[in-house]
Amino acid sequence: MLVRRLRLGLAFLFFGTAACTLILDRSSEQCSNSGDCATFGPRAMCVSNVCVAPPETDSGIDRDVPDTSEPEVPDAGDEDADADAGETFGHPGCFRGTPTTNEELLNACTRAACVPFDNCARLGLCDGGLLGAIPPTGTPPPAAVTPDSGATQLCTDLAAAAGLQIVYVTGSSNFPPFLAIFTPVLAKSGFTVVWQTSNSCAGVDSQFNTYAPAALQTTNKQKMFERPGRTTLFYNANGTTTPCLIADEVVPDIGESDIYAQTCTANIGYDAIAAGGSNVGEYLGPTLPMYFITPKRSTQTVFSAEAGQAVFGRGGTPGAEAGVAEPMPYDDPAQFFIRASSTATNQIISRGILVEPTQWWGVDKNTAQTMAAQMLQVPQNLAEKTIGIISADFADSERDNIKTLAFQARGQSCGFWPDSTERTFDKQNVRDGHYPMWGPLHFFAKVPTNAAAGAFVSKFSVPRLDEELVVGMANGHVIPACAMKVARDTEMGPIRAAGIADRPYSCDCFFDKTANGVVDEAVCKTCTTALDCKDPARPACNYGYCEER
Repeated sequence: MLVRRLRLGLAFLFFGTAACTLILDRSSEQCSNSGDCATFGPRAMCVSNVCVAPPETDSGIDRDVPDTSEPEVPDAGDEDADADAGETFGHPGCFRGTPTTNEELLNACTRAACVPFDNCARLGLCDGGLLGAIPPTGTPPPAAVTPDSGATQLCTDLAAAAGLQIVYVTGSSNFPPFLAIFTPVLAKSGFTVVWQTSNSCAGVDSQFNTYAPAALQTTNKQKMFERPGRTTLFYNANGTTTPCLIADEVVPDIGESDIYAQTCTANIGYDAIAAGGSNVGEYLGPTLPMYFITPKRSTQTVFSAEAGQAVFGRGGTPGAEAGVAEPMPYDDPAQFFIRASSTATNQIISRGILVEPTQWWGVDKNTAQTMAAQMLQVPQNLAEKTIGIISADFADSERDNIKTLAFQARGQSCGFWPDSTERTFDKQNVRDGHYPMWGPLHFFAKVPTNAAAGAFVSKFSVPRLDEELVVGMANGHVIPACAMKVARDTEMGPIRAAGIADRPYSCDCFFDKTANGVVDEAVCKTCTTALDCKDPARPACNYGYCEER
């Protein structure tokens, strides 16, 4: 039997011929203005003292690059425009043509900024191999402690005062930022969320444990109640939170997870899908990327899968004594900020760097909130040695204070940020397949759903998402299915072009407008109905823009 899975609207992929903006990392400050970049090409720009070619988003405009004194950027698929400009974008080795395989998608030519990571110079890996993981030894350092929330009011009293019914939800510590944008939409239906932070696998277990093998069934896993290390929050109708107390114990209506239920098999001790069968429904939410991060003062810009295995799978990267020409600074596991194997952040990145989820070197920061807070507190003398992992919603909300590293996957010839540049928020490289560390949010609920669970999941199982919810997703640094041009079927499995079942309708222009503040008006035409959409390639009117589907 299979879990009933209700997917959000996702669509087919259209890729034009594109290219990649290669950042030429020749010095820390290449330029002070775009005129200094003339030797790198007629349209090279000075961005953060580095010469780059103009980045491309789906809309063709990057809001962080001034366009008042630079030539217009041609569309990535406009070969004639590139020819007229006398230039060809693309880092060495990029794939030209329509990408169809995982490797082609990762290496497709694009104008998004990229930074190559030299595994030979930085790790001594000159033959394309891996250093190989070495499990940590000794007693692991104690995990960070979650502080008490200081709650004094009952959750039920807060709900009664607000005139709202409660949906009880537990799951990943990455989830609260999304709840802040979701609950105002939910409140219009007369419901709100009481949330208790646990982890992704606990979210899965909360719904499936009733059907687990008898020896593994326990009410502790099937119910929410006050316990050390778990914060309970009441979500007000405006998305703000108030710490609250659960009077006794309650059965959660929704188990939230940032990973597939079967990814948690080793952690919870049984195959949730096989155990639950048709008794539990699964509903997919927006896509959430995962990042490698450092303190803002770190000089590092790019990280590879091979470097990830060396740092988190071996306890540090090799140094000059091992004959490495340009050693990385990561040699102290006390400065490796990690998450437990029960979390999506660990599970997704483990698959990206080929490290066993239970065998990471470093200090467990327990929650995404603690990870971000402690990254901000790293002293100057340790900034260069510190690296961590976190979800996009937390990292992007601290973009001015925390640095996100570009990531170069195995088999990839350049490292990409999740966005088209280090400073934008368009998630272009996640959406088109250049940045591979991501997965959809999963909401699990017993079938048939009760009224509370039904109110929650109905917001995601409709043919077309509420516009307010799509706006919230774009501003909250997650990606609705309508803006994803790629999809995958398993945890960190091969990336493929999104089909009609994945994306029945598209919202690329609307997402870009919301996330970037601007769109290319030559491509993204506004509309009131489909009759306003004259371009046969963009015949649908979605959220006020003519879209492909």
